[in-house]
Amino acid sequence: SNNNNNNNRPPYLPKPPAPPIDLPSFNAAAIACAKDRRWREALGLLRTISKVKLEPDAFVGNSILAACDSGDTWISSLALLAWMQRTSLADVVSYNTALHTLGQANEWEKSLDIFR
Repeated sequence: SNNNNNNNRPPYLPKPPAPPIDLPSFNAAAIACAKDRRWREALGLLRTISKVKLEPDAFVGNSILAACDSGDTWISSLALLAWMQRTSLADVVSYNTALHTLGQANEWEKSLDIFR
């Protein structure tokens, strides 16, 4: 049987190259998540980074912290900060972001724990 749909098929086009899998790409994705307050997706980036065998840096960590910068995500923010402290990635931006998140959540007492 003659199928006319096959005659209307566009010529073969090669697949576009895959985007690079590097830390700047992950940082850009984390920044986009932060702008849209998509903290779950931002935290998922950490899992993906480890799956592709990259070592996150402070920029990526801080961008993910920024995505968690709302009052209802303070527990995730503190957990991420603790991980950044253990891996020596935490810097002044990390602490500022976590403190801001705690302030929004009215959990100022928890901010004292950061410095212990």
